[in-house]
Amino acid sequence: MTAGSGPVPPRGRSGEERAGFVGAGGRSGEGWSGSGGPGRAALLVVIFLLELALLAAAGFWGFTLDAGWPVRLLAGLGAPLILAVVWGLFCSPRATVPLPAPVKLGVQAACFLTGGVLLTLTGHLLAGAALVLLWSLTQTLLTSAKTPI
Repeated sequence: MTAGSGPVPPRGRSGEERAGFVGAGGRSGEGWSGSGGPGRAALLVVIFLLELALLAAAGFWGFTLDAGWPVRLLAGLGAPLILAVVWGLFCSPRATVPLPAPVKLGVQAACFLTGGVLLTLTGHLLAGAALVLLWSLTQTLLTSAKTPI
């Protein structure tokens, strides 16, 4: 390197490729069908928001139980904690226990069905159904875009 020439850029893949933003065709921003692009990013944001809604649904169920405050407190904090532990162990991208994709999808479905049932038990049938249906739709789109679950 000569004086004043600056750092040498790394050889090989581009910055977008190293960051995982390049679609199957090798170009970034391929939209819904590639592994990169705004469509995939939007779906991943929706999935994250649905995961937060799942935890909120479990807490809502616990805190609205017709029981004394110690039971409501235990259920309102414990139910989301249990779901978060299950999700972290089996379903997160950095899961402690890696599962085959179909099994992982089944555990995710069980978590969201639980959230839907808990919302239904609180008297919010449409919210429970919406949680499960939105998750199903988003997972279907991610799977059809060949995005790992």
